[in-house]
Amino acid sequence: MKTFKPRGKWILINPDEAQETYGKSFIAADNPNKKPETGETIAIGRSDSGYKVGEKLFFQRNGSVQIEVDGESRVLVHENQILGSYE
Repeated sequence: MKTFKPRGKWILINPDEAQETYGKSFIAADNPNKKPETGETIAIGRSDSGYKVGEKLFFQRNGSVQIEVDGESRVLVHENQILGSYE
């Protein structure tokens, strides 16, 4: 089993695949060209970043890095690409 620990201001995210509805007004599409994307944090580089493991985030895909960890596709996102969180 590989363990990946981001450094600095990078956050490792498990991106959502399927379309989901949040509240009554926002739909996140499964098309990767549409923004923003959603996912759950897996690991965080800086402990003082304000984010936590397991938090669900909206993020911009452009500028991110797609990697494979334990055979699963993950996205490495810089803090400034995080748009917000949701429950």
